[in-house]
Amino acid sequence: MKRYSGILQAFMFMTFPWVVGGCKGAERSGKGMEGPLEQWHVQEILRIGDLEGTGPTVFSQIGPIGVGTSGSVHIFDAQAGELRVFDSVGHFVRATGRSGAGPGEFGRAVGMAFGPDGIVRIVDPANSRYLDIRRDGTTHSLRRPVSMYQLPWLGGFDRNGRFYDQATQSESGATVDVLLAVGDDGQVTESFPLPSDSISAPRMGSLTFPLPFAPRILRAWDPNGAIWQAVSSTYRIARVSPGGDTSLVVTKQVRSVELSNSQRDSVDAHIRSLRDQFGVAVSAEMRPADVPPLRWFVLDDHDNLWVCATAADPCQTLDVFDRTGALIASVSVPVAILDDPLPVIRDDRLYAAILGAHDEPQLFIGRVVRE
Repeated sequence: MKRYSGILQAFMFMTFPWVVGGCKGAERSGKGMEGPLEQWHVQEILRIGDLEGTGPTVFSQIGPIGVGTSGSVHIFDAQAGELRVFDSVGHFVRATGRSGAGPGEFGRAVGMAFGPDGIVRIVDPANSRYLDIRRDGTTHSLRRPVSMYQLPWLGGFDRNGRFYDQATQSESGATVDVLLAVGDDGQVTESFPLPSDSISAPRMGSLTFPLPFAPRILRAWDPNGAIWQAVSSTYRIARVSPGGDTSLVVTKQVRSVELSNSQRDSVDAHIRSLRDQFGVAVSAEMRPADVPPLRWFVLDDHDNLWVCATAADPCQTLDVFDRTGALIASVSVPVAILDDPLPVIRDDRLYAAILGAHDEPQLFIGRVVRE
């Protein structure tokens, strides 16, 4: 199964300018690690995903993934429109849903969140709803109050059981990102603007077309009720509250790496496609010159921040910062982790979407070994 091209993703989903926040309030910077950095590695436990067949372990395209409190693995198959659940050792348990717009069906799932009482909430913007799946497999739908979305999806339940979702709204002729607190009835109870500042990128009306290797915003949900936010061109990641206050910043010194000839060629090819397909012009100052140091980051269940700090393929080395902002480890991973969906790290287990030997979608599960 071929994945969406960057241009198609831009046209379908990136209907607003990339933004990155300034900040207000007291800011505390993370300190570097004193002494040698710990070297961890990930040891493979199992993979879920077969090349051929008709069973639940054959995926067309892996969408959102999640891990339950018992270690159960939840994998959404994007084309089948089906949520498949496996136990902690990879045995198939059940499947829920199918493609469609009817009760219990999915249009396009972009996010998954685990809430109180074991509820699994699927974010389905194509059907303008959330679908809650209970422990017994029964479902309940709620109207989603917004239609637009970003990839990767930002949001989830906080530790008090409150649910948040991201939206893009128009204010005074400009589009801004906001974080919505959504009640049990699907109604918005509060709206928090996310800090913003413009990033120059090719545009066509309200559509934005990010170039390969160009600066872009990165965000990750913090279940303590905050957002981790950065611009990919600078290794500086800030923890921002819904009110806009920055409480912690983690940084790492990195050397600039110029784009290789092949990377420049890929940028030129992308620009030609934008011109030929959409008539979008790209100014010289928008062309990236360096490889951005940040690619993605996620938070584990111990509030450690895991950072993929490379724009090169594959992403097989991760930085880990603890809750104080100290860089504590470098982690080597034996496989190339895909960017979409983002990996999940729970109880010293890493769950990540990968491609098998014949490009078949798989879910990789590995044990984090600390040395």
